[in-house]
Amino acid sequence: MSEVPAEPGDPTGGGRKRRTTEKHADPRPSRKQRLYAQRPLALAPDLSAANASIIVGGSTGDLVDRAAFKTVSAQDQARLDEIARQTPRQSRQSKGAWADSLKAAHPDLSAADAAIIVGASKKRIARRAAFKVI
Repeated sequence: MSEVPAEPGDPTGGGRKRRTTEKHADPRPSRKQRLYAQRPLALAPDLSAANASIIVGGSTGDLVDRAAFKTVSAQDQARLDEIARQTPRQSRQSKGAWADSLKAAHPDLSAADAAIIVGASKKRIARRAAFKVI
């Protein structure tokens, strides 16, 4: 159970020590792993979340919620692009705050659609007060 330092370019958390045995390894992918999973997707747009998770060593469940892995029809994408154009993101505005302003401008906008527009996970946007159903 020796520890070896991770390589600086290692997507599993370069600069920190990682365990060499799987028994003690953290099963959750790091933020760097989840972001790294989007790079192969840019090169191969038909790459599935399952295949990307194999490449980066993460779980499929952590990747399928990311906006990069959501597939949207051309008609829906055009509708979402129009909504984003009507309510652009302000400078230094967070994704959550932008989603709130999108919801205020378009009350019928779902959390899933807002997540696709802002590039966040649906779970994170749905927790915001603007998207909670009372």
